[in-house]
Formats: sequence, C-alpha cells, structure tokens
Amino acid sequence: MNEELRGIPRRILGLARAALTQANHHAVFMDPGSEHWPLMSVLNTAHAGELFLKAIIATEHPLLIFKDLVTLDDKNADGLDLQRLLTRGRTHDFEKLPQVLWATTGLRIPNPKCYERLRQARNAIQHFCPPDVRDLNTLSLEFI
Repeated sequence: MNEELRGIPRRILGLARAALTQANHHAVFMDPGSEHWPLMSVLNTAHAGELFLKAIIATEHPLLIFKDLVTLDDKNADGLDLQRLLTRGRTHDFEKLPQVLWATTGLRIPNPKCYERLRQARNAIQHFCPPDVRDLNTLSLEFI
C-alpha cells in the first residue's frame, strides 16, 4: 500500500475534532445574531460524526471508506495515491456508515435511533429546509 494512504485515518481525525468543537460551540452558546447556530450545530455534529466513523473504518484499511473501488483504476496508473482518491474516490454516504462500520470492524453505533434522528435533521437542513424539531441543540448534544 502507498505509504501516503496510511495517513488517511489521522488526517480525517484531525478534521473530525475540529468539526466536533464547532458543533459543540454552536449547540451550547447563543447570542443575538446567532439564531442560525442550532441549525449549524446539527450540520457540524453530523459532519463530525461522519468523519469520526470514517476514521474508525479507515483504521482497518484506508480504502474501506470508499464505495466502488474499481472506479479508481483508470488502467493508466501504476499505483493508487492520495491524489487519485481525492479526484476519483467517492466515500460511503452518511446513511450507510453504521452498516459499513459494523461490516468492517464489528462495532455498532451505540444509539442508532439518535443517529437516525440526526441524519434526518441534517438532510432536511442541508438539502431542503429546517425540520420541525423544537430543540436542535439538544439533538446535537445527545449525539455528541
């Protein structure tokens, strides 16, 4: 395996920690002008959760976070490097990560109902509009 690929879990983990810090900040602190922070806390919490799960999976093998591995080969390259993964690779969707985690590590996420509520809220915010969830801060903190 390309040595550069071995560093993938560490790289993901660094970003996951930053997203978690921001998620916690947005879920806990409220000031005038920060009314959108509960929405951001959900997005950042889901982002952090996704990255932590991918880091755990990538610890088993960095390529396990990618779906459709065969699309990475263009028949012209001698080896697989980080740049090829960045340009051609597609990772598993947030929705599927609990199953990928279980299949690759044998681990289950501890609260699948919370994960699903967060996933649904995240999708609503990210792709459409805020959900009818009264306390998004609490949802974020429960997941965190």
